[in-house]
Amino acid sequence: MDGLSFNRGWMYDRCYSGRRGLKESFIIGVEEFVQKARQYKYYELDGGIRCPCLKCDCTRILKDEVVKVHLYKQGFKPNYWIWTDHGENMQDDDLNVDDNCMSDSSTNVHIRKDTGRIVNKRSRKTHVISFTTNIIYF
Repeated sequence: MDGLSFNRGWMYDRCYSGRRGLKESFIIGVEEFVQKARQYKYYELDGGIRCPCLKCDCTRILKDEVVKVHLYKQGFKPNYWIWTDHGENMQDDDLNVDDNCMSDSSTNVHIRKDTGRIVNKRSRKTHVISFTTNIIYF
């Protein structure tokens, strides 16, 4: 992965206050997402893109323009910072437990204190959090 997940705040900042239209950063980001998804090895085989909108949750394969409309209307599914269903992989260092981690072996979850990521080692899914306090509740 190329570290872009840290610059993807636009994914969850879709509309202006009062839902007065889509933000330009969101529209540009959706276009970048579609371009990235077109490069995924399964794009040609599947005949489209797995739609990561809130409703489809990567379960439906749709044409590019339909995916854009879904994302414009509904936004991305929660916590989809790393586009694992579109060819991105989690960095291996996120899966390694070291001095920068707080772990719970019973749940296969650890938190990287240095990057602010919560990682589920079983599913290889990650979530970015912000440390506003020293207490994290699960």
